[in-house]
Amino acid sequence: TANSWFEDTSNFRSAIYTSSDNGFSFTKQKISDSPTNVPQSLTIDKDGTLLAAYIDADFQHKMFRFSSMSPLTYTTHLLPGFFKSIIARVSNQSDEGWKVYTGPEIIADKSPTSNHYGRLYAIWSQPESRVEDENAEFGGYGYNFDVLISFSDDQGATWASPVKVNDDTGAGDQVFPSAGLDSKGNLHLAFADHRNNQDLGVFDIYYSYSDDG
Repeated sequence: TANSWFEDTSNFRSAIYTSSDNGFSFTKQKISDSPTNVPQSLTIDKDGTLLAAYIDADFQHKMFRFSSMSPLTYTTHLLPGFFKSIIARVSNQSDEGWKVYTGPEIIADKSPTSNHYGRLYAIWSQPESRVEDENAEFGGYGYNFDVLISFSDDQGATWASPVKVNDDTGAGDQVFPSAGLDSKGNLHLAFADHRNNQDLGVFDIYYSYSDDG
């Protein structure tokens, strides 16, 4: 999925590329008329349905559920979380910022040996607030990014209350969330973490997991 040029509108729009010959050729289809609905992550549900998480024009986290590729047919569903900023400070001693990945990431538990077979997870990074600062490189930055997670057992119709993944208590940023599931349904997460070196432009990589859903 990407922003792609469409001749019929002479503009960039979100698109999905599909292949039926193992990647030798692809068909491009417009997902919607909005250029901002570019999916952040994809997953396949337990019934084989393609799901795509994205941020809409109003900065809400949402999900496409594709029921057909030809013709392209989908419904949209609200995800937990809300986009606030992708700018984090390089360090407490610098006015420079960097554009960080915040998700949302979605992943489906498709393992028949899992106690949570069919569960959907949404993972994202979100700052506590946005600081407006005319001296900052981008005019402001997100303050205290945390990695959050929620789950749904009804195909995304409802979601559990979000839980913070990182266990720090300070203002260190946690960004670039990534997740995976094993055959037992254990959820594994990794993210970049600034808790230990906030005065330096140095981020560590942290790992966390859940074995109870």
